[in-house]
Amino acid sequence: MWTLRPGVSLAAREVTVTGPLQDAEATEEGWASFSCELSHEDEEVEWSLNGMPLYNDSFHEISHKGRRHTLVLKSIQRADAGIVRASSLKVSTSARLEVRGESSHESSGLPTRNGTGAGLPHPPIPPAVKPVVFLKALDDLSAEERGTLALQCEVSDPEAHVVWRKDGVQLGPSDKYDFLHTAGTRGLVVHDVSPEDAGLYTCHVGSEETRARVRVHGVWLQARQSSGKGGVLGGHGCGASHYLGGPHHSLRLKGCSAEPGRSGEPSGGAMA
Repeated sequence: MWTLRPGVSLAAREVTVTGPLQDAEATEEGWASFSCELSHEDEEVEWSLNGMPLYNDSFHEISHKGRRHTLVLKSIQRADAGIVRASSLKVSTSARLEVRGESSHESSGLPTRNGTGAGLPHPPIPPAVKPVVFLKALDDLSAEERGTLALQCEVSDPEAHVVWRKDGVQLGPSDKYDFLHTAGTRGLVVHDVSPEDAGLYTCHVGSEETRARVRVHGVWLQARQSSGKGGVLGGHGCGASHYLGGPHHSLRLKGCSAEPGRSGEPSGGAMA
């Protein structure tokens, strides 16, 4: 246990940026690297490009070694030009990414195939479309009959259109289903759940797919009754549990006994 002497206080750890990000320039379909250094090795950072968070995938490579944090952008497009930012809970640093649409030979005046320094103009190259990927997959769920079921996942493109299927059959809007589309989050809500709603649910975007197995279980309704002295049960308690499970309903009696002198009922049993 730490003991503070009079006049001595514990100061919060001060985190500083010892090596800020530097502006970078890249060509279309090329790559760019950004690195920064913080004062503490265990300080985590999050990367973003023009305010959109970045994650490790086929277009972004994020690494952390010692106090240095590095981001590599791959297959860069003109739309990627903007502000790259690395942020921790206490500090942040940013830099600008410039994207050129022509090759370094044409822009620098170096010799090209025709032997001149000017180079020949090239036809415009349409920007490549980054494939949409799932940032968060669906989770298997167990739902209660007559309740509501909600499935949720996240995609990398906030404008991406997804398709929902159950056991391979595409789902459409109805009183049974609601479809949620908020930023990068996609959701499916199933109302008034029944045993027929159990199965395999899939969400599709492009060639990507995420799936979840849904199970549906019934509801147990429990009741207990106890009569006083001289009552029908002669002071004994009686409990009942009713299982609501689609076509499979059952009633269980627990702790029931008859009054002395009458034909006895079983102390426990079940009726279907």
